[in-house]
Amino acid sequence: MDPIHITKGKASERCSREDTDVYELAEEEDAPKKVFSAVEETLQILRLEIDAFNPSLETYRELLVEAIATIE
Repeated sequence: MDPIHITKGKASERCSREDTDVYELAEEEDAPKKVFSAVEETLQILRLEIDAFNPSLETYRELLVEAIATIE
């Protein structure tokens, strides 16, 4: 899958994803805030899944916690 590139409030046409949510989000005025919010939510979910299903992945958990702190 090609990465999604968002520049100047518009999604790159090089994206191969079928999902249009990113395109719609990129057109909105407060897109950066919404993108960061979505990323933060995803990282929180991943952290909870690591805690619940495989706590031995402490290194990955620490990286996620650091990423969440950076976004906040």
